[in-house]
Amino acid sequence: MPIPRYVGCFVKLNQTTALAAGGYDGTELTKKTHFYSIPDGTWSQGPSLARGLNARCAVLEDLGLAGSRYVIIAGGGNNSKGSGDVQTQLWKIGSEQ
Repeated sequence: MPIPRYVGCFVKLNQTTALAAGGYDGTELTKKTHFYSIPDGTWSQGPSLARGLNARCAVLEDLGLAGSRYVIIAGGGNNSKGSGDVQTQLWKIGSEQ
């Protein structure tokens, strides 16, 4: 993996590609995502998250929207007051690759 990633998420998008997103990189919550090529064993930079987060969960869903598939990423971190800060992001598969 190109960066250390603790408490991030990893989801298989199809037979050849997986996505790693979010997590703590040892310094801060990261916005970075990376695609993993399963056949080649190589990594490439993906699109940035809207903000860094501990991505606790990522799922691949159809959602019944004209056959499109989406990745739903849910996670959070701690804000300056110490309370939970939850965020979800929705990505259409194919629009970011």
